[in-house]
Amino acid sequence: MSVQLRGSRQVESIEVGGIVNCTGPNADLRRLDNALIAQLLAEGHVQPDAHGLGLFVDERLAVRDARGNAASWLSYVGPMLRANFWEATAVPELRQHAKFLAIRLAEDLRSVTARDSRD
Repeated sequence: MSVQLRGSRQVESIEVGGIVNCTGPNADLRRLDNALIAQLLAEGHVQPDAHGLGLFVDERLAVRDARGNAASWLSYVGPMLRANFWEATAVPELRQHAKFLAIRLAEDLRSVTARDSRD
């Protein structure tokens, strides 16, 4: 295995017996044992990223489907945002994502309400 130690520019080869993933819970949608996720995948409502880090969302946190289209009815905040926003596993980052989504949903609701009142 080749590694580049922090603060070094030199790549070193080391022999290892195994590698342990310490990046947190499994976020590979294809490997999760979860009926809801399995159904959303099977129906093409969600798209896993190529590296198994989570699911794809757009800049507004709307989930992207299998064709890459942003869902109007499904948004996500949580550690599976790593596919788009690497820093999305700690509480401070998740708090900011949740705040952004809450504001966006409130604005969307105001727009729908204003449009309905004009009709």
